[in-house]
Amino acid sequence: MIAFGPAIKAPFDFDDGLAITENASIRRLWPPTAPLHTPPLGTAVSGRPIVNYSFALNYALNRSFGVPQAPATESPAQTISYHVVNLLLHVATALLLLGVIRRTIRFGRVPEDWREASERIATISAGIWLLHPIQTEAVDYVSQRTELLVSFCYVGTMYAAIRAWQQEPAARKEAAEIGRRTIAWSFLSVILCLLGMGSKEVMITAPLMVVLYDRAFVAERWSELWRNRARRWLYVGLFATTTWVVALVSGGGRGGTAGFDSDVTSASYLLTQGWAIPHYVRLLLWPQGLTFDYGRAPIHGPIAVVGLIALGIAGVATLIAWRSARWRWFGFLGVWFFLILAPSSSIVPIRTEMAAERRVYLAIAAVIVGLVVAAEYLRREIAGRRRPSSANTWLRYVPAALLGVLGVAMIVTTSRRSAMYNDLVVRWTDAVEQTPTNGRAYYNLASALLRTNPPRIAAADSVLHRAIVVDSMYVPTRVRSATIAIAQNRLVDAETLLIHALQLHPLDAPATEKLGIVLLAMNRPDLALPYVKQFAQFSGTGQSLTTLGLAYLMTHQLDSAIVVLRRAAQLDPTAVDARRYLAGALVEQQRGAEAIPFIRQAIALDPTSGLMFGLLSLAFAQTGQADSAASAARAAFAKSPDNATTYVFAGRALQIIGHHAEAAEYFKQALQVSPNDPQILSRLGMAEASMGHLALAAQLYQKVLASVPDYALARQGLEQLRRERR
Repeated sequence: MIAFGPAIKAPFDFDDGLAITENASIRRLWPPTAPLHTPPLGTAVSGRPIVNYSFALNYALNRSFGVPQAPATESPAQTISYHVVNLLLHVATALLLLGVIRRTIRFGRVPEDWREASERIATISAGIWLLHPIQTEAVDYVSQRTELLVSFCYVGTMYAAIRAWQQEPAARKEAAEIGRRTIAWSFLSVILCLLGMGSKEVMITAPLMVVLYDRAFVAERWSELWRNRARRWLYVGLFATTTWVVALVSGGGRGGTAGFDSDVTSASYLLTQGWAIPHYVRLLLWPQGLTFDYGRAPIHGPIAVVGLIALGIAGVATLIAWRSARWRWFGFLGVWFFLILAPSSSIVPIRTEMAAERRVYLAIAAVIVGLVVAAEYLRREIAGRRRPSSANTWLRYVPAALLGVLGVAMIVTTSRRSAMYNDLVVRWTDAVEQTPTNGRAYYNLASALLRTNPPRIAAADSVLHRAIVVDSMYVPTRVRSATIAIAQNRLVDAETLLIHALQLHPLDAPATEKLGIVLLAMNRPDLALPYVKQFAQFSGTGQSLTTLGLAYLMTHQLDSAIVVLRRAAQLDPTAVDARRYLAGALVEQQRGAEAIPFIRQAIALDPTSGLMFGLLSLAFAQTGQADSAASAARAAFAKSPDNATTYVFAGRALQIIGHHAEAAEYFKQALQVSPNDPQILSRLGMAEASMGHLALAAQLYQKVLASVPDYALARQGLEQLRRERR
């Protein structure tokens, strides 16, 4: 708690947005399968349904405590439950790791004289792993629960398998009871392995790791692994779980972030790992230079080549050690390190980042155990050569003192690192200092500046311009700069930035979305429609479908709008706009009875909306509920005294139920807000005509047609007057 507690209220950041705050799939737990349908490409939880489900449980917990968690909310309490779960998973994995190490030394095939050190080696190894500052990214960065959850399942799978194989010598149990325990632990191992497969792709190596552990510390020969019936079924179950992760990956779950179709070649990526993996080990030994983001640029040059050669030597040493019964434990540690890193740090490019400290979250356990075992060996050698004396008595306390100093240093360093997650500006300023050519670090610094209270817009804009200079190919920088331009109503500038972004990356989803929104704001819905449609097809979220529905409304495609908005309302039970637009489309088609339930839902979500009461009055009028229509119209006026659209809805409702004089007053109120609006003038003309004021009505229609010659509502009203005069 001292080490990681400072980040317990740290806000969501970067990937947390798409994975949590904007992730509609975590907002409901019913039906139970709902959170298993993860968002499409581009998020930390895409193709990882178990992690997505865990976030859904956090969301439900927050809701039960009344914690605000709308996408734009910055409630300090919003993230607490997420951080607590992350921390508990970290501690649970450390305890499982302690159990694996302790049982391996105590009951595995290791020299007898090492068994008494099982508690000491396990506790120190797990303690260092638990407290080391290199773990802060995985623990404090909420969306990296992917790493925490898969690591918990990985070590849990191994621990349960060990318990299935090994029976404590002191436990004199009947064969039937031993058999039941073996089945129970084997079943638990398979279940944890299955959950891990749905958490992150690295879990695919777990069944093989269990097999290698069995051979290294339990089985005398490879043949024992298959001859033993209980083992055979355990391995069949473990390897069967890999079909799920294969299905998730082949279904395109991670296609947006990893694969051979990247602009980074496999050779370039492998060379970069030649620098990155030794760098992680160096950070383990001396955690100076930790950074939140290493950027997207591959690393070449002599340092990467030397690192790759060093890794090759370590790999050969691992294979040689594996062939020796005496050194097989060392070979297993090497396999643990390389096999866990293989999915993310080998030849398959991950286009979004060349390196990340969280990748060694579990892998570094092997290095730590190796170092602790070496330290224990050195302690024994020194103790064996010392002669008893009063001076030597004090030397016995030296290891404990050194361990205490190491523990305090790790706690202090990790605590300071965790505290940086509370202040996003400090966090990303540090990232920029550590990687000054990383355009994404500048982008995140600008985002952090925009989230301060009040937002530091000028500083953020300056940082974004610097980011474009540093990395002109990083598209999100232009999108964020366009967002500032939109907020400042510089729509032309925003359009230019977004067009440039799409020239660099034609399929970039945020740029596509923003350009569609900008074109809608510029009242160019025909141009906006292809962009919002493309983004909705990619995203499939309630918000993207709502924007598409609005585009359909603005292009007068009401049927298409209704279909899309119904789907948006189903996907997101909190989407007010989806219900408002849907109700408006239904009302325009004279389907007030269908609109009323959606209007009531919108009012329940936002009781202060006079606009929805105005729409409700119109829907009531269409269904013949005159008293309800009049009451809703008055409520609309009271809640939105300066909203012209609200007045129009209420006036139309009153006109339908025959309250023409009152309707005319509403239209006149609307004109005070928007004096030259052709719809308001036309509807006021209709109200005046209904009261017999034909000349005044004609003047109003002609005023509209003088400025908008083809305005249909005014032309229809004028034709109606001419027919009546004849």
